[in-house]
Amino acid sequence: MKDFIVGFEAEPEIRFSETHNGEPVDTVRMWEGYFDELMGLLVPGPDGWSGLALQYNLVTGWYVSPSWRVPDLQNTVAEWKSISTDDLDTEVRLAHSAVLDLLEHARRAGHSVSIECL
Repeated sequence: MKDFIVGFEAEPEIRFSETHNGEPVDTVRMWEGYFDELMGLLVPGPDGWSGLALQYNLVTGWYVSPSWRVPDLQNTVAEWKSISTDDLDTEVRLAHSAVLDLLEHARRAGHSVSIECL
């Protein structure tokens, strides 16, 4: 498990969990503030929001389901890769990289990824 919540333990967290056949493979926990900062860097496409950005902006997905399964890992990987982290603090860049690694590994291995807001 990779943690990016140090100093924010009493505040909401976002948890990305990779599973295979119901068994945990990897987990990334991050302070919701880091997640909000990263999601704020996504821009809508020509047809509007899609993927994680759509769920985030509509406050659905992981905000209303206890453990929301990412439906399209290919799109989510591309979306996460599109986030420019050049001007972000080190901890936010590390959290972004850890989530990207988890998403890419899950996509290659055919695993599932779920997101929870705790």
